[in-house]
Amino acid sequence: MAYEPTPQEIIRLFGRWETSAAQSPNPKVAVGAPLESPNVEEAKALLPRLRGIHEELIENDVDWHGRLVGNRDQTAMGQLWEEWRDDKLGLWGGYMDIWAGSRE
Repeated sequence: MAYEPTPQEIIRLFGRWETSAAQSPNPKVAVGAPLESPNVEEAKALLPRLRGIHEELIENDVDWHGRLVGNRDQTAMGQLWEEWRDDKLGLWGGYMDIWAGSRE
């Protein structure tokens, strides 16, 4: 059986990750955190993009930061959260600054 995420899972994970983001020592990550989790309708609207990210990961075997993917389901959800957050804030949340150093 294939993994089928639900709107409720998106809401739960985004809420948890936003709580963590608020505690980040990186001010670009902590800015605006914690954002309010999407509501059910917003989360439903994110599902097609989540499927698209998952398909991209199957084709590329790397995430949008160029890192090898271990768990496509987790990676896709994490990328969706980053995109959602960046859209809400109207900026890159500082993630590239953090991960750029790990690729050097």
